[in-house]
Amino acid sequence: MTNLTASILAARVLVPLLLALPAAALEVPEAAPTSTHRGAGLSFGVRGALGVPLGNIGEGSLRHVFTSAIAPQVDLGWFFSPNLYAGGYFQYGPAKTYEDNCLHEERNCRGTLMRVGFDVNYHFSPEATFSPWLGVGAGYEVATDHTVRGPSGKNVFEGFELAHAQAGLDLQVTRAIRVGPYALWTAGVYSKRTSTVAGVETNREFPEKSFHFWLQPGLRFQLRL
Repeated sequence: MTNLTASILAARVLVPLLLALPAAALEVPEAAPTSTHRGAGLSFGVRGALGVPLGNIGEGSLRHVFTSAIAPQVDLGWFFSPNLYAGGYFQYGPAKTYEDNCLHEERNCRGTLMRVGFDVNYHFSPEATFSPWLGVGAGYEVATDHTVRGPSGKNVFEGFELAHAQAGLDLQVTRAIRVGPYALWTAGVYSKRTSTVAGVETNREFPEKSFHFWLQPGLRFQLRL
């Protein structure tokens, strides 16, 4: 076979292939864009906050019973979309009691705060490195004051948390992990007090229902599964 014949045969094979390349390129589907955030799915969160009491309890000031609280909280819920979350929470931690109530040597100067309920959050920019969010919810609250005389003496205040509002800013550490500061504001009413002194328990309902509030600035860690 001569060089001329080989060249003609090569041209007959290569030219159609070269002409077909542009058409083949047009038919290749574009790669789907990768997402930096998760959509629907389970979410777990842990929080740490400082609680500042405001408002009244019965006929007196809440700050004359509790002066502060350190209240860890766990969250469990579901993201229905990258923006919308709904779930439950449980908060429990120590509360500092009013100093004037702790002067007697037989009194235990300690307290606790417990909150349980649900909330709904909206995340405005879930794909961004920094994502602001807002939330609302409601629940039930139990606060225990152990400054009653005796080793087992205590007052337990309980009632509905009628509403709470919160706002925060998440930092996207990884595709599944968010960390950031937040602030929570609660509004509730203690409807009754249960007192235990020397093993004897008495119940009292407050005739005057007064509002109390907790302001809780803190830090939240959230894992999206």
